[in-house]
Amino acid sequence: MAPDFNLKDVNGGGVKIGDLKDKVILANFWAHSVKAARWRFPWVVEFQKEHEDWGLVVIGVSVDDDGGKS
Repeated sequence: MAPDFNLKDVNGGGVKIGDLKDKVILANFWAHSVKAARWRFPWVVEFQKEHEDWGLVVIGVSVDDDGGKS
């Protein structure tokens, strides 16, 4: 069980992990400077669509210094 914490989204809103307690969460940590992270996005989006009926939620977490703006 993950501890409850909050993440900011790119639109200024937020995601509270505790609100997803009945979901399976895939946290995808990435950085803009890593080329492999860029080509992975289409696969991750498709993977979530294929498995959302199972309760899968994918959360992309940017580790860029600019907070994901890049």
